[in-house]
Amino acid sequence: PGISTAHLYKVVVEKDYQSIGGQLFMDVFERILTRSAAAFPEVDPVRLRLIQASVISAILFMMLAPGYFNLAGEARHGCPEGRRALAEHFTRMYYAALNV
Repeated sequence: PGISTAHLYKVVVEKDYQSIGGQLFMDVFERILTRSAAAFPEVDPVRLRLIQASVISAILFMMLAPGYFNLAGEARHGCPEGRRALAEHFTRMYYAALNV
């Protein structure tokens, strides 16, 4: 969480979307979106962007405040198994929202 917070501090706290971290993050977001649009051409691009933003927002919150929800067992991301379980969960969430 410390590294994520450091990279996103200006974006999240100061709302400086043009900061280096903000620009880099948006570049990654757009690259993933381009790949998703190619993989799912039947999904409306506006809807695809909303789905991706929603899932990534959930991921970011979990990264920035990992202990906030007091998750137990595999859902915690303090160990490799927990991180893998969360990644699988967010992937399922993404595909469920796509409804494909």
